[in-house]
Amino acid sequence: MLSESLTKVLDLGAWKLGLAAWIFTGYSPLKLRKTGHLIRLVDDEEIPHGTVEFRGAEEMQNELLMLLQSMMIETVGFETSVSDDEGFVDIWLPTNHFDRNWLINQVVNASDPNERRDLWWLDNAIEHYFVPAYIRPNALSPTLLERRGYTSFVYPQEPNKLIESGMIFTTSADKPRSPSRFEQDVPKVDAGNNSEDQPKILYKPSVVKPYKNNGFFLWLYEKIQSLADDIPVEQFEGHDPIEGWDKHCMPRPSGAIARDIALSEEGKNRFYTELVSNRDLRYSTAGEGLVVLPDGGKVILRKSLGDSVARWFDLTEEGHKYQAYIKSKKS
Repeated sequence: MLSESLTKVLDLGAWKLGLAAWIFTGYSPLKLRKTGHLIRLVDDEEIPHGTVEFRGAEEMQNELLMLLQSMMIETVGFETSVSDDEGFVDIWLPTNHFDRNWLINQVVNASDPNERRDLWWLDNAIEHYFVPAYIRPNALSPTLLERRGYTSFVYPQEPNKLIESGMIFTTSADKPRSPSRFEQDVPKVDAGNNSEDQPKILYKPSVVKPYKNNGFFLWLYEKIQSLADDIPVEQFEGHDPIEGWDKHCMPRPSGAIARDIALSEEGKNRFYTELVSNRDLRYSTAGEGLVVLPDGGKVILRKSLGDSVARWFDLTEEGHKYQAYIKSKKS
């Protein structure tokens, strides 16, 4: 049984980062301005401002908020300028609304274990159909997962209206007055045709994309987006086809593939001109694929780019099925 306070925050289709940080800490701030109280999500208990528990929750919320802000900066690409001492300045911290399923997925399935958070209520919310199963497929039985799929869910206030993950603001719940800058101009992608003779598209743009002034990251984003409908020569990694499928399009690129694109001649030129103007770079394609600056500073591309690709592009329903199928063949 979900608490009333948890149900209310799950009724919101989009969360600001501050709200998300409170929720991931285990509290709802929806009454904070009016009453000065947090609401504990586990039991709806009100926690007055100034108490020991309130101060502890506030410290954890601030820590999580900084983590979310850092994640968003990495996701959209640094908005930077180069000062006289060659330091990066003017980093913009995002505060707009974001798809709440996307945010939940980022903290539950973060690639860095130190950034990962185990939300005690998640399995229960997935069982109630309030959160899509792709975030934690093991929360459902194989039979129920097959029937529901990975990406659909409902809002608590509209249990009969099926939503596909990524279709935010389809209810009246917390609709922002203006679109987030991260959601503008995100193209709609056909997630594939159910007919057997149509190649299945495995990934599509998420609700975030690189900031428009970051030419390198936007270029990389567009390069990866353009691969979504390419059909690889080797199908299903050499295994038998999935039942009912003929062919599939490209899987979502890994960090290694994104690194190779970034370290192409065009990518190196754009990295140089867009991010570190007037600095001499040399590139290594070995190991993690480091970009080594003359002063010894290093940027590890493979992991950070892999994380960014996974945030920029969601798997489609077919993409989740393909990923589970390949994983089963390797186990």
